[in-house]
Amino acid sequence: MNFTNVTLDLEFGIYNGSMSAVVSSDQTIIAKLDNIVDSIQHIECKIQLPNSITIELANKNEKYDTLLDNNKIVQDKYVKLSKLTLGNIPITDLHSICQYTHHGVSVADNYWGFNGSVKIEFDESEFILWHLKHNNKFSI
Repeated sequence: MNFTNVTLDLEFGIYNGSMSAVVSSDQTIIAKLDNIVDSIQHIECKIQLPNSITIELANKNEKYDTLLDNNKIVQDKYVKLSKLTLGNIPITDLHSICQYTHHGVSVADNYWGFNGSVKIEFDESEFILWHLKHNNKFSI
């Protein structure tokens, strides 16, 4: 079996409380985050590759959990993936690897401001192969 280290830093926007997030891998719950006080939550785990991480997001009321001033967001209840490492190597383009589904629409985004789910695919058997395929900034 091929296990590798994964770390996630989730940033929570706290307004009228926090959103909740359940982080899972291979249908096993890694972390349940609810009633967050500290805006940055650090999660460490080991996953077997290939695999995916899913994050189920809840506890956002769209009418009351965003404060607007002249149509500009002043405060918001949200979750954002601010850092992710695979095999202790940082992933630089977080935006493109997160498939965020809300209101029946799926988009690539690491900022999640609505109830929904996120899926991050690790589709290689070795973490270094995944980085070469998805996180490589060099032309080879």
